[in-house]
Amino acid sequence: MMQKVQNKKGFTLIELLVVISIIGFLVSVAFYNFNLIRSKGRDARRMSDLRQISKAIELYYDDNKAYPTGPVPGCATSDWSSWGTCWTDLLPKTYLANGVPADPLNIDLMNCGSTPNCYLYEYCNLGDHYVLVANLENKPDHAYANRADCPNGGPNRFWISNQ
Repeated sequence: MMQKVQNKKGFTLIELLVVISIIGFLVSVAFYNFNLIRSKGRDARRMSDLRQISKAIELYYDDNKAYPTGPVPGCATSDWSSWGTCWTDLLPKTYLANGVPADPLNIDLMNCGSTPNCYLYEYCNLGDHYVLVANLENKPDHAYANRADCPNGGPNRFWISNQ
């Protein structure tokens, strides 16, 4: 009597687990890289926004012979932050057609000087000069020390000043 040998087609449980774990690892690496690219894109926008605001402030200075100081009653005269309602009134629409940009995440915990993962734009009017500050999500290409005249921003600060 002859016995028929049956070929079982399919995968063992171990083979399936190995394949699933490899796929999971590849997805997690891709997800991490995707988030890193997104955060670097937001940082590039922050730096670009500060440059744009700086150019608008210089145009304002050319027309008014002074830097913006808070034309709206109740707004600070020297220190402006993108979390506040006064930020939109920092410059007239003549200088920035779409208004003063806010941080891409615009997360402010009211203590960005010492809080990590806190994002806002800060403007310090210092009379004869100004400083614009943003906290980046990633370390900038070169270190930006905190400024004594405008000690704002977080651990990965980026600032622009006309002095």
